[in-house]
Amino acid sequence: MIDANAKPMKIIRVTNKKNGVTYLYEDQAFWNSEKKRGEHKRKCIGRLGPDGSEIYNDFYLARKEASKAENPLVSKTTLMGQNLILDKVVKDVGIQPVLKEAFGADDADAILQLARYSVCEGKALSRAEDWLNDRGFNGNALCSQRISELLASLSDDRRNTFFKLWIAKQAKKKALLFDITSISSYGKNNTYVERGYNRDHENLRQINLGLLSAHSSNVPLWYSELPGSMSDSLVLDHVLRSLEKLDVKDINLVGDRGFYSEANLRNIADKGQKFTIPVPSSLKWQKELIDKVRPSCVLSSKNPWSNHQGIPCLITGNSRVLSSAQESMQISRNYGL
Repeated sequence: MIDANAKPMKIIRVTNKKNGVTYLYEDQAFWNSEKKRGEHKRKCIGRLGPDGSEIYNDFYLARKEASKAENPLVSKTTLMGQNLILDKVVKDVGIQPVLKEAFGADDADAILQLARYSVCEGKALSRAEDWLNDRGFNGNALCSQRISELLASLSDDRRNTFFKLWIAKQAKKKALLFDITSISSYGKNNTYVERGYNRDHENLRQINLGLLSAHSSNVPLWYSELPGSMSDSLVLDHVLRSLEKLDVKDINLVGDRGFYSEANLRNIADKGQKFTIPVPSSLKWQKELIDKVRPSCVLSSKNPWSNHQGIPCLITGNSRVLSSAQESMQISRNYGL
């Protein structure tokens, strides 16, 4: 016996592996109360043409016309509030033309629509179809199968094409902020989920995520998911090699003191990039440097270098020998006194 409370019908795409033709089906999920399980009822209503356009069969078109005659549409409600905000964000950051150049017009529109849904709902993308329809988009074109195909098509090469264009557009002042976070997971089938330093101190495996953003606008520019066992120094090396591939040059990489080590600083310098990284306060030479310049500091609450709490600070430049090879790097520190 079929449950009367069947879910609304959706249109899905199924590709025939023998002839390569993609067919369109009406798919209705329902609960079979006799067999105690969920099932699907499907009916073919057409196929995709060579250019990807939808070609419906006569049965479907006739039924659609009959439905219009029986139930004339009096009005249609479209939810616009969220769109008004997100439209302005998309326009202000200028991401749409970059997406179109990198992925093509159709995929760019689909990516933006799914991004809207993700920002507003934060739920699985497979649930986006009805949400998009309610807001004036063609959600039927983004059924679960189509979303899976889209995500599978976003290869590393296509994403790197976008990252290169996006960084070139946004990183105008050349100062980029970089940080790493880890996401704990119970998953067992993701090859990136591994044991490593867990920042949340959870007894779980994790995935590392590296993020690069523009200092001037805080807009994210590049990201990379990485195995959870990778140390910060290995992640930093991956970032530097990725920036080389994307032809990103002459930037100032800003990181927190967790990235401070002689090996990391030398790696950044060897790649031809500048950096701004705090020096840990536990280092002896840093304390000696502060003590050396402390007498010459004028402590005043009107000091232009005071921090946001009104505590006087000192900006100083000095050099520090980082290896026996007598190579030196210029350091600039902000000392709270």
